[in-house]
Amino acid sequence: MSWFSLKLIALILMFGEHFVAFFPNTFSPEINTVIMYLGRIVAAIFFFLAVEWYHKTSSKIRYLVRLFSWAWIMFVWDYLVTNFTWAVVWRNIHPLWNNIFLSIAMWVSMIWSIDTVRNFWRTDRKKSIIFGFLTFIIICASAFTEASIYGILMFLVFYFSYWNKKILAISYSILCVFVFWLESGAPQEYAILYMNIQWAMILALPLMLLYNWQKGKYSLKYLFYVFYPAHLWLLYFLSEFYK
Repeated sequence: MSWFSLKLIALILMFGEHFVAFFPNTFSPEINTVIMYLGRIVAAIFFFLAVEWYHKTSSKIRYLVRLFSWAWIMFVWDYLVTNFTWAVVWRNIHPLWNNIFLSIAMWVSMIWSIDTVRNFWRTDRKKSIIFGFLTFIIICASAFTEASIYGILMFLVFYFSYWNKKILAISYSILCVFVFWLESGAPQEYAILYMNIQWAMILALPLMLLYNWQKGKYSLKYLFYVFYPAHLWLLYFLSEFYK
């Protein structure tokens, strides 16, 4: 399975997940549940591909500039879309705050900083300590972004298991069990099956293990950058307008 195939699957599942989030009464509760379970695959796939792109890009600086630029665009346009929607529907609405670009940008910075620590540990211990402290700051700051601590842990798993699918399978499975254990603290069985379902990200593992390290027939590098905000803004406006 190529890089493009994984991204296309993630885009389709992402749209489905966001559609039922904005329009929960369109389908039956059973169908919504299935779509939400499949939606747990999305973040894992995009984080996996972000780490892959980090290793393959010809310029990590341009990659980071692109991510932070889109994070800023997303922030500004979330604000504008929210206020435009309020001006059209004339009632109290929930602000749009989705910005996975910022999370990914922070974590790419994090693994680049970790790379620096590892590269200079033997030759420049002082520089390694400085970047180790920087890594800690990035981790603390990024915990407050959209994907939170789960995203940080996934990114670290993908980074340290890069090019080793056996380690990937073991470490990612352990992470999913850990997430299940955290979420199973809810008193009702209903919660772990229908509400706290982040542990269902284990469904992404077979897809990642099928990855063949190839780009695929098509690239469409900017497809995610455009599709992600565009479909969110459209669904958000329509959901508020047709309430």
